[in-house]
Amino acid sequence: MSVVDQGRVEMKNLVKNIFIVGLITGSFVFGLSTGVYKHQPFNLLQTIKHVLTEGEGNQFSNEIFYKEIINKEKEKIKNTFDIPELLNTRDKIIENYILDPTQVKINQKDSTSSCLGDVKEINTNFYGINQRGLLKQNNSKKLLIFIQGHFPGNPCDEDDVVELYKKFSSDYDFLVLSMFNMGLNLQKKISFPIKINSSEPMEYFRENLPNYQNHSSVRYFFDPNHPQKKPLSIFISSQYYTIKSLLKDYDEVVLSGLSGGGWYTSVLGGLIPEIKKTFSFNGSLPLVYRISTNSTGDYEQYGSDLWKYYDYYDFYFLSLIDDKGNLNRETHLIFSEFDICCFSSPENKYFEKSMVNMDLKGLEIKIFKERKEHKVEIEWFYNKLNEPLSNIDGRPKKNQNEG
Repeated sequence: MSVVDQGRVEMKNLVKNIFIVGLITGSFVFGLSTGVYKHQPFNLLQTIKHVLTEGEGNQFSNEIFYKEIINKEKEKIKNTFDIPELLNTRDKIIENYILDPTQVKINQKDSTSSCLGDVKEINTNFYGINQRGLLKQNNSKKLLIFIQGHFPGNPCDEDDVVELYKKFSSDYDFLVLSMFNMGLNLQKKISFPIKINSSEPMEYFRENLPNYQNHSSVRYFFDPNHPQKKPLSIFISSQYYTIKSLLKDYDEVVLSGLSGGGWYTSVLGGLIPEIKKTFSFNGSLPLVYRISTNSTGDYEQYGSDLWKYYDYYDFYFLSLIDDKGNLNRETHLIFSEFDICCFSSPENKYFEKSMVNMDLKGLEIKIFKERKEHKVEIEWFYNKLNEPLSNIDGRPKKNQNEG
């Protein structure tokens, strides 16, 4: 073989090796980004996972878990439902986890939406954070609020938003909100005062990635002028004040949300007693049920120091009582049994079992059997809203088989 031919062979082998290394590296990076950013084929992979593992439960024995954990939870639940203490809890949380009204600027302006038409854009501003919501007015005295989950784009690109508006527009004004720095609130750069340990790298705060990973950055929030305000306060204050600003205009307010928006629904429903009904779709579970990899959630779900002092039961029960402690509100916690995202079986079933003995009319836990889709069940939602409160009795029953 001549030197030239040998050089060509070596060059071909080099190109081949570079291609193989590039293919492996690209596959790894794509796989990693799929897990982090949850783009396609994330949902497909989650569905395959559920199909392969369906019926297996998880590493815990159902019987052992039920006996050792759920029975303890039943006692905890009974102790949590103390109405005077719950009212005190609401005041404490607002004091520490909602910014003061003087810290938040709020205004409205006319705008347009590709799927809603003419709307009022409601803007909140605090520190270097700008958040907004879209209000479609239909001359109704009833308001339906929907909070998106980890959806990075225009609300009109989300099927649930479009379908909800079509279904409810004849009966309700419609307000769309997004999570912190997601959807309508997406900002390439945000700023707020921070306090960090000397071991923390400042480079963390130079990132400007417009995605849900920025959720965890709020944990460093600290304002020396308002030292009592906890980091989660900048995560939920915009949605809180946007809703509060509209309450005087409506006779009935319904709050709903999917996934991360369902999390907001339970939290804000507990803190705003004027909201009559809340519907959280695959939004949260009490802390003890965060044992599965798809039930842990992001920073707000379990990492905030809020969860050192309180549990989700506090918010579920607060969503049932008004500002005087009267049980005259509804809260609905809705799950897909094998949801492809989060809070799926067996955790949602354990939760349902732990609530069997709670005699609270107005509290409903609904699990759609065999369902995997991570979305709002719109027809069920619509029919449920048309039921009077006196007919609502979704309390978990022993041996309940309804799907």
